[in-house]
Amino acid sequence: YPSRPNPFRSAMLIRYDLPEPALVDLAVFDVAGRSVRSIMDNRPIAGGWHTAMWDGRNDGGQAVAPGIYFFELSVGSERQIQRVVLLK
Repeated sequence: YPSRPNPFRSAMLIRYDLPEPALVDLAVFDVAGRSVRSIMDNRPIAGGWHTAMWDGRNDGGQAVAPGIYFFELSVGSERQIQRVVLLK
């Protein structure tokens, strides 16, 4: 599902639906493909509707620069990638 809001300034809500329980990876990457933030790392999640949030910070807790970023949601062999824009 589309992340909201996009573009965003302070936080973005990531929505997803799982048909059954699964291990979920959710990460943020910059346009060069470098890892910015690991939101979920192989976390067991129940089936159903879910949300996660990214606050525009990296794994070290520092605010990242404005620009284009990509979310990657991985569940088993399935992968979804979405482009988002961070404004300041």
